[in-house]
Amino acid sequence: MSTTPPTLLFKATSGGTFSYPDGYDNVSNQDLVDLYRLTQKALLSLETEIDKRSITVGIGVEKAIRRVKEIYKEVRITKRIPDRAERLVHNAISAVTDPVFTEPGARRYQIFFTDILSLKNHGIFVLCAASLGKEKVRNMKKEDRMEFLDYLGNNFSTFNSSALDDLATKFDIPKHDKYSEPNQRKRRLSQVLETSPRKEQQNVLQGKGTIEGGGDSEVAAASTSMETEQMLRRQRQIEYSYSNAPVKSISPLGEKLTDAIRSSKQWQWERAVGQNEVTGCITALAPKDRNIDISLNMLVGFEMGNKLIEELRLIPI
Repeated sequence: MSTTPPTLLFKATSGGTFSYPDGYDNVSNQDLVDLYRLTQKALLSLETEIDKRSITVGIGVEKAIRRVKEIYKEVRITKRIPDRAERLVHNAISAVTDPVFTEPGARRYQIFFTDILSLKNHGIFVLCAASLGKEKVRNMKKEDRMEFLDYLGNNFSTFNSSALDDLATKFDIPKHDKYSEPNQRKRRLSQVLETSPRKEQQNVLQGKGTIEGGGDSEVAAASTSMETEQMLRRQRQIEYSYSNAPVKSISPLGEKLTDAIRSSKQWQWERAVGQNEVTGCITALAPKDRNIDISLNMLVGFEMGNKLIEELRLIPI
């Protein structure tokens, strides 16, 4: 059985044959037009047969850009996207607003459109979503996805269109900051605890808290002696704080807990910005006093976190 890869040969009216890497220097204009039309028909025929056989074919950056240009032309003329493309736009919106996907192909699709959303051009988001469905994006190579994003970033003006802006309003494309919030998510656990209910309870115990939304806790301060207050402060001094766990280290925690962590907004944001090796979803505080327990904190998605609470039968306090 031959291992020679298939080759596409063109035949000109002169009788000579050549392949496209040879160039077209000796090809007449009419032959060039005729060959172009023939290759378009051949491409359509091949795509039909591939669909018939349910074969998955990766999409290169050139084809992705060509597809975007085709849809852009249609939108510019008709002021709308094709009916079949509306579902694709809704899929892309769901991808950037839903919890983190765990299936690798779906995750690539999610990151791709999160990256497009980060360009902060909602018309471009609609255009790309209407042009590229899940399977096309899932099967793009990483370098093709990066090259495509680079092309978009450098060619905004090519796709300026009031029609796309109107469509972005119609589909209510979300703001990138609403789902990234990098400043909020990058806070250390010690900063988060400053406003947590547990921290407030500790502050009240130490005479530093507030009651009913405002003033100093005179009752708590009066009931806590200076000696006890100083002891509590010493006990709660933190010697070490930990974060940035290797991503691979969360699997031993068990499937349910691992999935819950991966569904968190923190995890989603980290993957979207390319932080793939470590995660801040797991943090720890180790006190100086060895008689005090270490505080281990994990960020999990809201829905899966609630399921864990139910399974653990935790009681509201």
